[in-house]
Amino acid sequence: MRNLAVLLAVATLCSVESLAEENKGAEKPLIGGLDKSVIDEYIKKHIPMIRTCYTNELEKNKGLAGSVSVKFNIGSDGKVTQASAEGSTLSNAAAESCIVGVVKGIEFPAPAGGGNVEVSYPFAFTSDKKAAKKNK
Repeated sequence: MRNLAVLLAVATLCSVESLAEENKGAEKPLIGGLDKSVIDEYIKKHIPMIRTCYTNELEKNKGLAGSVSVKFNIGSDGKVTQASAEGSTLSNAAAESCIVGVVKGIEFPAPAGGGNVEVSYPFAFTSDKKAAKKNK
C-alpha cells in the first residue's frame, strides 16, 4: 500500500508540473484573479485527503483507475462556492463525491480585485497493479 501512495503523489504532481511547464517564460498566468501556481499550491496541500477518497474505494475495487476533472468556483472571499465532477473515467460515484467534497472544503486566498474564479482541475489515479502492467 505504501507504493500506491507514492504513485498517486507522482501522478498528481506530474499534472501540476505540466501546467507550470506550459507557462514557463510567460507572465504569471491568472485564472480569474488567482495565479495558477496559487491554486496548485492549495490543491497540493489537500492531496492526502484526495488520495484517501481513492484508496478507500480501491480497497473495494482493486482495479480502480482513471481520472476525474473537478470544476469549481472560488468566490470573492476565497471559499469554494460550487464544485462538481466532470469528465470522469474513474466511474466510481463514491470516490468522485468524496473528491468533490474535499475540493469544496478548500479555502483559497481571495481573488485579486474580488470577483469569482472558475477552475477545472484534473486528478489521475492508478493502482500498483495497473502501473506494473503499464511498465512491462
